[in-house]
Amino acid sequence: MAACDTKSRGGAWQCPWNTDGTLLAVADFQGLEYDLWDTKSWTRKRHLSIPLSAAEKQIVRHLAPVGLSFDSHGNVYTALPYTGWDGSVPQLLRAKVWWGGDRAVENSKSIGGCDVSSVDLSVAPMGQETRVAISNENAKCTLEILRIQGPGGKRIVRREYALTAVEAHGLNLARICLTNDGKYLVGHDGFQLCVFELSDTQAKLVYSRPDKIATSMPGVLLHLFDVSLNGHFAAYGADHRIRVIKIPDGQTALEIEQEPDSLALSPDGRLLALISRKRKSILLYHVSQAQK
Repeated sequence: MAACDTKSRGGAWQCPWNTDGTLLAVADFQGLEYDLWDTKSWTRKRHLSIPLSAAEKQIVRHLAPVGLSFDSHGNVYTALPYTGWDGSVPQLLRAKVWWGGDRAVENSKSIGGCDVSSVDLSVAPMGQETRVAISNENAKCTLEILRIQGPGGKRIVRREYALTAVEAHGLNLARICLTNDGKYLVGHDGFQLCVFELSDTQAKLVYSRPDKIATSMPGVLLHLFDVSLNGHFAAYGADHRIRVIKIPDGQTALEIEQEPDSLALSPDGRLLALISRKRKSILLYHVSQAQK
């Protein structure tokens, strides 16, 4: 996700597009207010918020929303990593959703059954339904998979299953990404990369690899993780290098010995874009498509 300059609000965290490119969602720098922009007229179409009382706002002055995204029905999702070190605000636990609609102002709803802080979130279409994966800050409920019924009938949010850290091969506090068909979930927790094949009843581990995050910038948490839109490749930064692997077998398609920076895969997975702070440039690499 790119950072956005909203000027009137002093900056923003993330700015994803909806599926047809007609809307751009912008999260403000405090992480509690969001605007949906009409990309034809560049006017604000909807305002989304996470309501807090005045006392709660004194406790929580700043959030860094992650996984901000639209589903194919125009609903907006995000996770809000929240430590609560300076006080408890229970409504900030669990991931958030704003259901698509015509209301100019809308407050968030909580989703997920784990009453712990969410770490990351990813969504994928499943026909007329949506699969939502949530990474949580609790080893007893480290991954949660939800299914949301589409707008053709009564909206139902159903938990498919949840995994403990043990059931998730030790994965905990992970950055996650679903493939666009919702069939695979890729997760990286700073110590290992895992690929799970998802069914309606279980998550089956199909690949894992120890890969410890290492960076020359101590204290900086980088979100160096992407999955190509076609679901065939995952790219991530670990141990002073960038790797691109094939999904689901984990075969290495590209490895670059370079300090991890921002990265993105092209929709077809044929190109990897890297931002190099050292070279002050954007680098493009071809990703091998050959099968070994």
